[in-house]
Amino acid sequence: MESRERILAAAAVEFTDRGFHGVRMEHVSKRAALNKSLVYRHFDNKETLFEQVLRAEIGKRTALLDTLPDSLGEILVFWAAQQREDADFNRLIGQEGLRDDAATPVAAEERTAYYRRQIDRLRTMQEEGALAKELDPEGLFFALLLLTVGPVLLPQLARLILGDDVEAHWDDTLRRIAERLEGGHSETPSAAVSN
Repeated sequence: MESRERILAAAAVEFTDRGFHGVRMEHVSKRAALNKSLVYRHFDNKETLFEQVLRAEIGKRTALLDTLPDSLGEILVFWAAQQREDADFNRLIGQEGLRDDAATPVAAEERTAYYRRQIDRLRTMQEEGALAKELDPEGLFFALLLLTVGPVLLPQLARLILGDDVEAHWDDTLRRIAERLEGGHSETPSAAVSN
């Protein structure tokens, strides 16, 4: 693994564990097992490093948009599985939200385009009659995103409420919610929901 990739991987863990304000460049260099000066050679400061970590993670998620299942229920289950597999990314986004100062978010243009693709697909599904038309597609997308990420961000509540087999219980719930939103349609064009 190249030093830049090692730094990004180490930084992702550090930002997740310590939060943005708790991370120092020496934490990242130690975790990456690299000299601090090499970290600074690649990234001028902590803000730039945080931005690059988010951009790399968003790039990975964007690549998944072309590999989604066909039905809304299976798409929700797919994204829920992705959220579970990459819980650190969701915690990283949570850390970004906790330090929200109303400034433009990191990688705002890329993220907006990523979300817009998914919202547009929901809108297309509505136009095709495959999804309830009375729901605002932007609001629907945000609600679906929260449904897929909720058990990852609040695992203790998920266990208390859903029991020991959170994954199976929640996946079944997501499929049932999708059935209601689809209005009983058995075939649904591709959509997408992920943070």
